[in-house]
Amino acid sequence: MSYDRYVAICHPLHYTVIMSWRVCMALAVTSWSFGFILSMVHAILLLRLPFCGPQEVNHLFCEILAVLKLACADTLLNQVVILAACVFVLVGPLSLMLVSYVNILWAILKIQSKEGRMKAFSTCSSHLCVVGLFFGIAVLVYMAPESNQREEQEKMLSLFHSLFNPVLNPIIYSLRNTQVQGAFHRVLRKSTTGGTGG
Repeated sequence: MSYDRYVAICHPLHYTVIMSWRVCMALAVTSWSFGFILSMVHAILLLRLPFCGPQEVNHLFCEILAVLKLACADTLLNQVVILAACVFVLVGPLSLMLVSYVNILWAILKIQSKEGRMKAFSTCSSHLCVVGLFFGIAVLVYMAPESNQREEQEKMLSLFHSLFNPVLNPIIYSLRNTQVQGAFHRVLRKSTTGGTGG
């Protein structure tokens, strides 16, 4: 999506040529393929481990880091693969998005009209919000050093990452809609006036 915003703002006249159906399909298939391959690698590495002792995962769901804690063998290879995957899946795309948004910011600052700059900023702000939530929480969960006090925090962050992020996405993106903004302001006005009115 950041590439889409980059093309839309930095190369608006070439948008339909650059963001063709073929390019969109290639981006989607590449993303899905890497996700599938990565999940298969994790599953294969996890299946080779012996598990003994408590068979209860101390987490809200069978999250890979929580399952690894139940293994009786050395999990160093799994942890190295998880770290490499985090660099590949989190740091890599985040870096590309930051480069993309620096170019977008540079292009926005060159726009002469205030209305044009505001429209361009509003186009990108919702995506930046969602990206910040998604990547920020993922980096905290998967790349922060291990500690005993983190288990409960990790559960809450994982819950937020897997449940609240998808719930917040449509809300964040719909707040750009002027009708939704108007309805939101009316609800706020009603709640501040005590819900009275004719």
